Amino acid sequence: MADYRYAVPYIDQKSWLVMQADISEHGLETDRFLAQPTERRVCGLNVAACWPLPEVFETQYTSLADELSRLGDSPYIYPFSQTHITIATAVNFKSYVEPSDHDVQEILATSKAVGQFVAEASRNLQPFVIDIGPAVAVRKCAFLPILNPTGEIVQLRERTLRFCSDYGGILSGSHAPQNIHSTIMRFPQPIENPIRFLDAFNAIASNFYFGNTVIDRVLVTIETTPYMRRGEIAQSITL
Repeated sequence: MADYRYAVPYIDQKSWLVMQADISEHGLETDRFLAQPTERRVCGLNVAACWPLPEVFETQYTSLADELSRLGDSPYIYPFSQTHITIATAVNFKSYVEPSDHDVQEILATSKAVGQFVAEASRNLQPFVIDIGPAVAVRKCAFLPILNPTGEIVQLRERTLRFCSDYGGILSGSHAPQNIHSTIMRFPQPIENPIRFLDAFNAIASNFYFGNTVIDRVLVTIETTPYMRRGEIAQSITL
């Protein structure tokens, strides 16, 4: 097993060990959307810090993805264009698989209200720093943990969730990740030997650190295929 210290301070020792033990005991979880032979049409609405990750990370991310691809064909590794940092999920795409035209139009209309709110809620925010750490794995996925020392993402996340709760209706199921991160891998097929896979993954991940960059805009995005493989930017708000 890799030394937990490669992931510190992005993931603390206790959390890292719990995640490793969970995989060792229960294996890696197959993703029901990626397991299907054809890509499903969906409709979701998100507030994001970026999509994709800032360009300064593209070369290093591509190198990481190339190394991870040596783990075999079973994992699905996000191409750089698909990477993103979710602030809040206003409408979960999983609730709108093969959506009706009415559903799509309602989500598109609601995106304008969300965009107006985010523009107002971020009016007092300045461009802020994020610090991206080395990849870690959990049962459902692998991700890049991210620090935002000055707290803008958490602040905007809390404001957005309160707005969605007050708005109700189609936004009543809004939610947000517990931590700041960018997912990079999921599992369309079962992994035969999760412990061996995890050891190989950690050995690769421990060699890739990304570091700091500045986020100077916030996006409202429409998700049209699962996990932002495709979609569109409904609104881009400059900080």
